[in-house]
Amino acid sequence: MFNINVINYLFLIINTVIVISTLFLFYHKGNSNNTITVNKLFVIPVILIGAFVRFYNLTAIPYGLQQDEASIAYEAFSLLRYGVDRNLYPYPVYPITWGSGGGSPIMIYLTMLTDAIFGVNVWSLRIVPAFLGVLTLILFYLILLELFD
Repeated sequence: MFNINVINYLFLIINTVIVISTLFLFYHKGNSNNTITVNKLFVIPVILIGAFVRFYNLTAIPYGLQQDEASIAYEAFSLLRYGVDRNLYPYPVYPITWGSGGGSPIMIYLTMLTDAIFGVNVWSLRIVPAFLGVLTLILFYLILLELFD
């Protein structure tokens, strides 16, 4: 649909505008009420752009499944269908998974939930990390707000 070079240039421009705007706000602090209002005007588009990037063409980008995704998908499938993980442990607290560093138990159990609701497919596997990625953007902003308020 879009040329990848156009997308790269677009996000380079967006990131440059965000950095310049942040530096401008840092050096021209007014009263704290105006600064918080202006910060929210910059944060909302960043979160919306982050959500768009995470959810855009979710089943096709990246193409195929990576080994960690496949490991989490198999673990969730096994727990959902048979009640045991791949090592035959029933509903483990921390499943032993393959890949670089293992799988997050929260990710595996949430993927199990989405598989039960939407069926076993690439979309139900990738919707969990995409949603958690957007949630991370919001939590990161709230933490920064608390630290530097």
